[in-house]
Amino acid sequence: MDKYTNRDHPDYIPGTFNIYSSQNLENGIIYESKLKKTSSGVVLIPQPSYSPNDPLNWSSWRKLAHFGLMAFITAFTAATSNDAGAAQDSLNEIYGISYDSMNTGAGVLFLGIGWSTLFLAPFANLYGRKITYIVCTTLGLFGALWFALAKRTSDTIWSQLFVGISESCAEAQVQLSLSDIFFQHQLGSVLTVYIMCTSIGTFLGPLIAGYISAFTNFRWVGWVAVIISGGLLITIIFGCEETYFDRGQYMTPLTSCQSGYEDGTTLQNSDNTAVSRRKRHLDAKLSTPGAMGEKVCRPFRDG
Repeated sequence: MDKYTNRDHPDYIPGTFNIYSSQNLENGIIYESKLKKTSSGVVLIPQPSYSPNDPLNWSSWRKLAHFGLMAFITAFTAATSNDAGAAQDSLNEIYGISYDSMNTGAGVLFLGIGWSTLFLAPFANLYGRKITYIVCTTLGLFGALWFALAKRTSDTIWSQLFVGISESCAEAQVQLSLSDIFFQHQLGSVLTVYIMCTSIGTFLGPLIAGYISAFTNFRWVGWVAVIISGGLLITIIFGCEETYFDRGQYMTPLTSCQSGYEDGTTLQNSDNTAVSRRKRHLDAKLSTPGAMGEKVCRPFRDG
């Protein structure tokens, strides 16, 4: 097993974690009892901070509620980005809009997904995840409204740009939100559900849109998306919690271990002289066997 966890081994794969190890080697220091684990002994990665606002410390029901909202956003945006085909026959017969033009609209849709995904990544890290969901849902509502009122070729093409932008939040941000609230050993199951929601929206969206177009009017493909987008937007504004959390600004079991204090306190940086004196005093205690009882962390020496 050494080759899987030893970073100096030629067969070591970057990103590998030993989640059942009782010891974690990082920068030559062994962290032992401070690491938080599950009741079955699985090491929590990343280690949650001591802050109650840390999304990793949310209750199970709180996490599941957020997960359910993210799953719906994923399925719905995937459905709306694939439902325009259900109205193509009616648009061609009534307004003479060619199928080639509507295929161009599909290309513009994917262009909107790709470019907005690129720009949303740094935007979410600066302003948070929630604002990206609000922006994308609003633009998706506008795109669906434009499509519902489409009468010209340009309407069917450029409305898809906004629909594509709405899909980008599911492509770029939902995974980040899920990684914010779940641990590494849980992400396999969580992302499986995410992929399933993407598939459900992609395949059932056109099917449902086809029934809507057949039993009502092709414009209701857009109007139904407008109604659901409006309800979703209200839910996001009042019910979606922000999951972006700068854990580096808070104490975690690893950082408290590095500071050398078992009570989780940190060194005060306001007085550098006092800090240096306190660190020297701590190092002297750590070098004396049994001086501080059980050692939470100590320098790792080979041999």
